[in-house]
Amino acid sequence: MGTGYIRVHVTADDEALPIIGAEVIIRQRNGVSLFKTFTNESGKTEDFALPVACFGRTKSVYENPIYTVCDADVRADGFVTKHIRGIEMLESETTILSVHMDPLIDEPNPTKDDVLEIPPNALTFPSYFIKASSPARAQKAVLIPDYITVHLGRPENTSAMNVRVQFAEYIKNVRYTKHQTC
Repeated sequence: MGTGYIRVHVTADDEALPIIGAEVIIRQRNGVSLFKTFTNESGKTEDFALPVACFGRTKSVYENPIYTVCDADVRADGFVTKHIRGIEMLESETTILSVHMDPLIDEPNPTKDDVLEIPPNALTFPSYFIKASSPARAQKAVLIPDYITVHLGRPENTSAMNVRVQFAEYIKNVRYTKHQTC
């Protein structure tokens, strides 16, 4: 087994308001609780390490996906509880789960829970499920852009610059990183 990481960011009002003290529970698909924590003053949890499928031992993406799936429950006073099912986690990567909370409405029977099911990655379906006649799985032409925008920092560093570069220049300077086996 490898190790993957998860961080949860809980907000309201179109991500303008961080939810402080939201309860976050991460579970395995079978319902076993892995950890329980609360969000900080920024509405974020710390990064938690979880056992995930090892990239180096994967035989085929069609038979054995290179990611592990977990679930999350997010609760906060005055907000609709969120249940997120099917969160994909990769070895040596941090999954950032952004959760937007909706306020509870004063109604006779207010909605208590909201369930979000994330479908499996299309690459994990056996090949006999993928049919050329299916519009959802039909291949489309590959488009290579002339220019792309590159963020010059880590994802959480919002003060880093974004620059526009030619795709050909960018791709020739990208280093190949081989994943280590477990």
